[in-house]
Amino acid sequence: MAYYPTGESGVVGKAWMITAEPRFPRTEDLELVQSASTPDDYTYGPSWFMTGHEELQVKSALGEADFTFLGYGIMPKPEDAVVVPWSERPNRVYILAKQAHYFHNGHQHVYNFSFFEQAAEELGREFPGFEFVGGFEDNRSDEDKEKWGPVPSVIKNFGLMNASRFDAECGQARLLLGIGSPPLSPSPYRALSRGVPFANPHTMRDNGDGWAYQQHESMMDVPEPYVYQVEAFNYTSFVATIRKALRTPIEPLRFERMRQSTVDRRMHDWVTYDWRRLAAQILEDRLAGNETQGGGSFRVFEL
Repeated sequence: MAYYPTGESGVVGKAWMITAEPRFPRTEDLELVQSASTPDDYTYGPSWFMTGHEELQVKSALGEADFTFLGYGIMPKPEDAVVVPWSERPNRVYILAKQAHYFHNGHQHVYNFSFFEQAAEELGREFPGFEFVGGFEDNRSDEDKEKWGPVPSVIKNFGLMNASRFDAECGQARLLLGIGSPPLSPSPYRALSRGVPFANPHTMRDNGDGWAYQQHESMMDVPEPYVYQVEAFNYTSFVATIRKALRTPIEPLRFERMRQSTVDRRMHDWVTYDWRRLAAQILEDRLAGNETQGGGSFRVFEL
């Protein structure tokens, strides 16, 4: 089991690698469509982000062996999410963090603490009642607290919250701000389903040629104004993203692969698939010296 397809596999073959997120070829066009209650009716309602065929086994890249994508759904169902009208929301930025150490978590550290104070002062003059909020606890060691100091005081902390409270507080925001950690959180999906865009930070390689790290890989190809890509340690990018998000309402964005009906179909296909037959064919080919699964830690196995 892996979050993304990594090229690794089990003893039998790559289809035995089960992933929570797909990784579609970067050359694939991602289509943003308008949908009602079914994938076949694109006439009105919230946006559904389509990422190609939702097959049980999909390709991680062109020419690579198959892996098995099961994924996960979101509860309550995204289409049932309560959406606060944009005009009724305060000028709020919700910070994605449950732990204080996420603000400076090793290679995932992306913003100077001073950015928050500086942005609060700058944006407060432009957007009445502007606020940074979050829900986290501070379990850092005394050494880390001394090294990094307190979390910026301009951030209003609600403390740890359950999912319902998070949805309610985040749903009143105009932006969910990623701070580098945690990576691959499902929270951006929950926010987008409520019409709250996500700021996805990334660091640059030392030579400046491409990104070294991004908080949420699945959000890399989602276009603005739904997802903003923010350069780490760049205050201009940081404050410009927040300013743009505060001014730009979005419709709720839901992902077809996370519909419970779609997840249920994939689970049904997985459970009812004839895995023994597939394994038998792989074993027969392997014993005959014909490796069909590409490279990997494959070996002869018993059925």
